[in-house]
Amino acid sequence: MSDRLNTLTKEEKNQMEELIVRGQMIVFPERVEQWEEYVEKSFSEKYKGQDAAEALQIIEALNRGIGLDKAKEMLTEIEPNGEANGLVRRAVLLFANHGPEFWKETSEGHISLRTRFQLFRIRRRNEKLTKMYQFMLPAGDEKSKDQETITDDKKVEDKSKSWVLGDDEMQIVVEQQRELAQRTNKESQSQTSEIDTQDVDR
Repeated sequence: MSDRLNTLTKEEKNQMEELIVRGQMIVFPERVEQWEEYVEKSFSEKYKGQDAAEALQIIEALNRGIGLDKAKEMLTEIEPNGEANGLVRRAVLLFANHGPEFWKETSEGHISLRTRFQLFRIRRRNEKLTKMYQFMLPAGDEKSKDQETITDDKKVEDKSKSWVLGDDEMQIVVEQQRELAQRTNKESQSQTSEIDTQDVDR
């Protein structure tokens, strides 16, 4: 823990821990450590976790099936403009299942070819992870392209599953996620390490 994190109040530390745990429950297992690092960094800087909390609201909504238009409205209400707006968008890009789509929807002006390529890579990776972890994703009101490719039997099975789980059930899900992540770590490690937020322009 950095020196700045040591200066946090007890309430701020509790808020940080809550954001970390909430995020760990919904981000892909391969990005759990990245999420924890992001939240800690957010609390060690001037916004004191505000951008992480705002980003998580949008990430949770997107991962539960909210449309991009509504997610964009959430961003406008939470962070209309300014530096924090960019921080929130970047976090959603990296940690939401439909982060690249959200980034494009909330972009103003031209998106460079380099950024388009990065968005494409992240989106393809998210599609693969979505198929791998289909059991942990909620059935949203809107069907994604990935969900449409699943067989009818699989769709019926997934609809019967709910994201609202008890503590014991959630622990089992988290453990299953970690086990599956370990088995696929060799493939995902090289791809996820290539995601560079510094090269993504607004």
